[in-house]
Amino acid sequence: MKEGSKVELVFKLKTRGNSKLTYRWYKDGTEVQGKDDGTLVLKSVSLPDFGWYRCVASCEDSSDRVESSLAELNVVPRDGTSKYMYVTQSG
Repeated sequence: MKEGSKVELVFKLKTRGNSKLTYRWYKDGTEVQGKDDGTLVLKSVSLPDFGWYRCVASCEDSSDRVESSLAELNVVPRDGTSKYMYVTQSG
């Protein structure tokens, strides 16, 4: 995904009856604050948005919870060149 692009991650579940679901989004294991529904919208991605995203849905009237699969968001600079250098160390 190029910098500046809009990204929508969607995780929607159906429940039986009147159960209400609570959604929590996580980026690299840390909760994304202010995102509490099944759609996470990043209006203009930037390099710090690069990472792994997951959503957890919980049922309000029980302890049931469901986790989405991990989704990787790979962000590339607008000019297509990397601003980072990766270094590996051999044993």
